[in-house]
Amino acid sequence: PKFRGFFAPSRIEADVYDLEVEGRIPPELNGAFYRAAADTQYPPRFPNDVYINGDGMIHMVRFDNGHADLKTKYVRTQRFQLERAARQALFGAYRNPYTDDPSV
Repeated sequence: PKFRGFFAPSRIEADVYDLEVEGRIPPELNGAFYRAAADTQYPPRFPNDVYINGDGMIHMVRFDNGHADLKTKYVRTQRFQLERAARQALFGAYRNPYTDDPSV
């Protein structure tokens, strides 16, 4: 239940040019908004784990002359690479290495 709705993993790396906008972005607004958050690439090994025990996901929205572009990308940590190769979650409960898969 913790990984549903607002807390559901997006699992999507994206590069979207010229987002659709409801309303209007002021043309004088130029720059970028960055967000770093946890986003699991696979369901957690334990359903009652904490949300922050996920892979790092960086989001960027760039504003330029009334337009907005989006880019999202996982941080390629060793944990991310191992789980990507295994195609499953390998690390257990938050900060508890005794719950990790024996392969790690």
